[in-house]
Amino acid sequence: DIRKNLLEEQGYLCAYCMRRIDKKRMKIEHWYPEEHLTDIECLNYQNMLGVCLGHINGTKGSDDTCDTHKGSEFIKINPLDQSTLRHINYSSATGAIFSQDTDIEKDINVTLNLNSKPHMLKENRKKKYMRILIPRAKGWSMPELFCGT
Repeated sequence: DIRKNLLEEQGYLCAYCMRRIDKKRMKIEHWYPEEHLTDIECLNYQNMLGVCLGHINGTKGSDDTCDTHKGSEFIKINPLDQSTLRHINYSSATGAIFSQDTDIEKDINVTLNLNSKPHMLKENRKKKYMRILIPRAKGWSMPELFCGT
């Protein structure tokens, strides 16, 4: 099952926004848009990603994110390619992600809408940062973080 494999490989996280996904709340995204592929090329597993539905409360709208917002546009960011991911920066003050690379910056904020305010993506990133990264930077172990020992 392709969905199951993508979920397991991606740790049950959307390949773009990193929200939790499951088999019922995900779709298969073709990083290179399907509209530009042959029927055989559409079956290439190396071009498939598990992504969220991109909606708020199941309602499609202008604040959609990820593949739902991207549609059939080409993007430079490839979650499977570390060389493009190295160009993404994180603001611990705001939770926003950004890039000095203009094409990747466009992908983040326009094409994929990964700093969407209604989806609370920045706020959720900041909360995770504060909960996990800051204490670990102080040398706390994972059991101390979750058990308080």
